[in-house]
Formats: sequence, structure tokens, C-alpha cells
Amino acid sequence: MKRTMPAVLLVLAILCGCCGCGQSENPRKHGVEELKIGALFSDTAGATGISYYHLLGLQRAAKAMKLPDPLCKYSVTDVSFDDSEPITATTAKPTEAARESEPESYTTEDGEVIVRAVPIDEKENESAVSAAADLIGQGCSVIVATDPIYDDLTAFLAQNFKKVTFLQYRGTHTDLKNLQSYSDNLYEAFYLAGAVAGCEGAKQIGFTARKGERDEADCINAFALGVAKNNPDAVINLRMTHVDFDLYQERTVPMELIEKDKCTLLAQSVFTALPVTVAAGAEAKKGRDPLPCFGFGYDMQADGGERYLGSVVFDFSIYYTEALTALSDGSFSAEPYVGGVKQGVVRLTTLQHASEKAKSEMQTLVLAFKKDALHPLEGFKPEKNGYAENITVR
Repeated sequence: MKRTMPAVLLVLAILCGCCGCGQSENPRKHGVEELKIGALFSDTAGATGISYYHLLGLQRAAKAMKLPDPLCKYSVTDVSFDDSEPITATTAKPTEAARESEPESYTTEDGEVIVRAVPIDEKENESAVSAAADLIGQGCSVIVATDPIYDDLTAFLAQNFKKVTFLQYRGTHTDLKNLQSYSDNLYEAFYLAGAVAGCEGAKQIGFTARKGERDEADCINAFALGVAKNNPDAVINLRMTHVDFDLYQERTVPMELIEKDKCTLLAQSVFTALPVTVAAGAEAKKGRDPLPCFGFGYDMQADGGERYLGSVVFDFSIYYTEALTALSDGSFSAEPYVGGVKQGVVRLTTLQHASEKAKSEMQTLVLAFKKDALHPLEGFKPEKNGYAENITVR
């Protein structure tokens, strides 16, 4: 398979140093002192998306194992490469993004409008293959690819850098000894949230989502199934922002769920705390009582008000610590890893203002997950619109 990019050139001497010479005979046993982590991110890894939780997990794992801070490459989205040419160096020429000068205008004291061209500093956009090669050139023995867009690239690199271990989030390649795919069953924690919501008795439940695609749809459906388990008459009103991040819509959508759809409990799969602040009453200013609500991404208790229930959260440090420990002691296996409630990679935070019935239900379900006795989406068939029958798409 050929992908177009400038010719990949890697310095053979560095390739030797990074990819075999002087390292352990066991390519999967680095030793803690040899572990150095590099990471690829498709965005800035700010606190408005899943990348932030990958970064936080890597930092926590490195700190726990007393490793150097991970070397990170941010906003790397060019995943093109040419797999017909062997890699023989550690750097590739970055792809340049041409930008035109933008006009600047200002008005003089006499009212005259002046327009002039403003030169813009050109910045090179680093391709993913260049970024990964640079991390390897800096001595990284582990490369973490935190977005599925790197899937084919990490397989290509793993075949050429056999002494480097690659960890690929939601990858599909399973036939390489130095490449492990890892993923999370986030929907399991949403099922817990739904089951708790069902115990709280709300008939109209609002859900603020992003695009409702793929894994997010699984989370929404699992939430709906959890609700139906304990409250089969409840309706989940689903409204989307249709983008990954929009501060305006993440405030107005939950307000519409309350004011137009008459929802009395809110949940979300957007990453900011705006929906829970709406539920708390901070955005309404109409004397409305706070509503029960669930956050997402981190524990949003500080924003959720006096009816806040809990948040669905990630803890990727559990996986990263396990993988890095296995690399250091030689027990690493490239078998795909999936972490859910059982492993602690995803969970629902300790319930705050929930009924005793909801707390008991959560304990029962968590125990079922830990015994591998609960599989919420097993056998589930969505309606024609892709969602469970108790979901109304607004």
C-alpha cells in the first residue's frame, strides 16, 4: 500500500543505535532504566477531548514508575507515508503548509481606513512519520499513538523498528510482536450511569452529545439500556452539537433539553462542564431548582451543584502502567488490550446525591462487571436510526 509523502530518509547510524545495537537480546524487555516514552497526539491534548486523558494517564504512569516525562508531539495529523521505500534514517522532511499574508486594517484619527498586508511567520507542519522518527532518534523505546488515525503508520514503523514497542489506541493490527492495540469499553461506565439514572425516577432524561458516531453511539445506547433496566417508561431525549467542541452549543443544548423537552435529569458525552453547570442552575437564573446530572471526562462535582450524581471518567494510567511494567520485566505480550470497569480504565465516580437504591444498584453492577458477568451491548440491536428504542433524537 503506497501513501504519498516526501521521501523518508533515516540516518543509518542512528537506526542502528535506536533499533538494535547494544540493546537487550529480548526485544520486549527494556528494563526500567531503558524505558523512554514518546507520544503522538492528533490535537493539542487540551482538556477538551480524550487526548488530555491519554496525556494524563501517561504522566501518572511515568511518575509512578519514576520514569522521565513523556516526550510528546502535538497536533500531528499528516499520517501519509511511503511503505515502498525502506526506512534508512531518523528524520523525514516535514511537510510545509503554505499560508498567505492576511490583511490588517485600522482607522486613522481622520477616519481614513488603512489596509496593509501583514507577513505571517511560516511554520512547518510535522508529518506523523517524521514526528515518530524524531522521537525514536531521541531514544524513545516506547511510542504511544493516541489516535486511531496512526493505525497503519504504527504497523509500518513497527516492522522497521523492531526494538521499539508501539502502543496504538484502537488499532487493528495484531500480528506484530512489538505493536499492541489498546482500547477502552467506555460504554460500560455509561451503562452504570444509565442504571443509576433509571433508579432516580425521571421520566424525561436529556443527553447532550457531540456527533453520536461510532463509540459515542455505543455509550449513548448503553446509557439508554441502563435507564430502561430500572425505569422502562423513561425517555432519553438526545440532542447533539454535531461538532467535537463548541462552547456555545454545549451551553444551549442542555438548556433546550430542560426548557423545550422538559427533561428533569441530564447526562452528557461532551467534555466540558457546561451541561452540568446548566443543570446546577447557574445558566438559567429563573429560579429553577437544580437538576440531577452526570458529568463526563473528569469528576465535575464542583460544577454540578447540589443534585450532582457523578461522572463517567477515564484512567488510562492503569493500562500504561501495566504495559510499561510488562516491558520492563519481559512479560509484555502484543495481545490486544481492552480495559473497562473491571480493570478500572473507565468508571463512574462515587455517587454523590443519589438514592440508596441507586447506590446499591451501582455496587451490584460493578461487581457483575468485575466477575465478567455483565455485557451491556451483547446481543443489542439498535433501531433503524442507530439508537435504542427509548431514545428520541431531537
